[in-house]
Amino acid sequence: MQFYFLVEFGQDHYPLAMISMFSLPNTEILNDSSETVYLCEPMTSEEGLVVLPVNAILSVVSMFPELQVTQDRVILDTGKFSLMYHMFIGLAHITDEILFEGDNEELHGL
Repeated sequence: MQFYFLVEFGQDHYPLAMISMFSLPNTEILNDSSETVYLCEPMTSEEGLVVLPVNAILSVVSMFPELQVTQDRVILDTGKFSLMYHMFIGLAHITDEILFEGDNEELHGL
């Protein structure tokens, strides 16, 4: 997610988001990790930027940079990213206020 913005045409309002796209995951790493490591590369061209309606966002993920440590203890940025899925995003679509109201003990059973 780069940013959110609002476009207005007369009385109509359109909440939009600009997102940065990534490549498909490296299939060799994905297969070797039993489909748990999604290692992708950022799309750096203009085609890698996409504008879409905010309500089209169905899940939230984070792309974390892949870092490697050499034998000399130097940390290198590979320029690749690993995907992490936010596991509670589905709850936000099920309910609006219940998730944030009441006793926190209700959330422990989820």
